[in-house]
Amino acid sequence: MSLVYDVYKSKLGNLYILSEDGFIVSIYIGDENLII
Repeated sequence: MSLVYDVYKSKLGNLYILSEDGFIVSIYIGDENLII
């Protein structure tokens, strides 16, 4: 089973990866990856 992620890029260049239900699963800030 694999999840499909929608990747959003903010104006600041940070990447927000959201799961199908809309929860943020990880945030990329520069070179850092923050797993929630």
